[in-house]
Amino acid sequence: GQIRRPKYCATQCGGVMFCPQTPYLVPNGSLQDQLTYPATVPTLPSEVMRGLLEPVDLVSLLDRKDDADLATVLSLGERQRLAIARLLYWKQAMAILDECTSAIGKRIERSVYQILEQRHISVVTVAHRTTALQWHSQVLTISGPDSWSLETVDSEARDWLIRTDSDDIASAERQKKQLEEQAAELAQMAEQ
Repeated sequence: GQIRRPKYCATQCGGVMFCPQTPYLVPNGSLQDQLTYPATVPTLPSEVMRGLLEPVDLVSLLDRKDDADLATVLSLGERQRLAIARLLYWKQAMAILDECTSAIGKRIERSVYQILEQRHISVVTVAHRTTALQWHSQVLTISGPDSWSLETVDSEARDWLIRTDSDDIASAERQKKQLEEQAAELAQMAEQ
């Protein structure tokens, strides 16, 4: 088969952005450079940058005082989240996400898909995680050069994934809170 994109799509419907598993970051680029790549924007107001970074839980990057090269100091998960923030900056109509949430936790992955849905960004996802199924209505399986299938995601399976994912996130957040409380207790004991 063929996939065709109308010529007018790049201007009238916002275009398409590709987000790979290992996103490109501008060497020695500022946070603004990373968000607006490939363009160079004179000044991006801090409230705009905050609005792009909040959904991907990277607001802490606004407070960085060092001038370390973000392309070398960020983890893969942070780089992936920064690439999603870049997608939000460019307001594309469609995003092709190629394993671009593989190093992101479930809570933030959920937040990413929710914000893309809220902003009406159509998504094509290449993923090995079954959690991605809850954000899609169809699955294209390519099993060879001339072999593929297109299936509708079963609504019951999708609902089960959403419930299970929510339970997993809640459990992880409870565990995190318990560990933080234990760490605080240990710090108190060490001070005494």
